[in-house]
Amino acid sequence: MFDAILPGGPAHLPFVAGVLLVLVNLLAGFGIWLDRRRELAGEPGVPDRALLRLAYFGGWPGAKLMQLLLRARAGDKAFRGKLNRVLLWQGLVAGLVFGAPLLMARVQPMLEGEMFSMASLGLGGEGESKSSADSVKMRQIEPQAAAEKGSARWIKVGD
Repeated sequence: MFDAILPGGPAHLPFVAGVLLVLVNLLAGFGIWLDRRRELAGEPGVPDRALLRLAYFGGWPGAKLMQLLLRARAGDKAFRGKLNRVLLWQGLVAGLVFGAPLLMARVQPMLEGEMFSMASLGLGGEGESKSSADSVKMRQIEPQAAAEKGSARWIKVGD
């Protein structure tokens, strides 16, 4: 049953990443709780830098939840703004990390297809060279017809 999460198993890396994420969230929540406790006792709180670092490394949900539950740093708008910006940065990074391969998977077939090939543009490609007679020729439609449509139009002439 637990063979998948053992070292070398197919789910080992996601399991370890999940455990680390839970631990960072617990630690970030504990940091906010400790900060609130010190604040109520009149002692100096936990430095913003330490709390924000935990949030940057995946502890944002735990820190934000404890901040809301304990009403910690309720008057500190600068810290709240920084904590909320952590989520924006994490979203941006996640979008780049996970979105770029998905985008490339959709764009690559178009780049490899006939639509964008060098040969179809008359520029040669893959060792082929096309003469100017074989390339696609374009000419402008008559000015009267273009004026009726509101702008100049181009049409394909020949194959």
